[in-house]
Amino acid sequence: MTGPGWTSSAAVTKKRSRGRRILRWTLGTLGAIIAAAVVGVVYGQVGVMAA
Repeated sequence: MTGPGWTSSAAVTKKRSRGRRILRWTLGTLGAIIAAAVVGVVYGQVGVMAA
């Protein structure tokens, strides 16, 4: 059925896949930032000796 108030399944699928793509990019970016922070902290602690 088509008409006002009805959305085609292709439009719903496209919107859903766009939302998932944005979510994947966001989580991937956040994961990369966290990984870089962990590597930075570990690298910063390597070779540190007490004064």
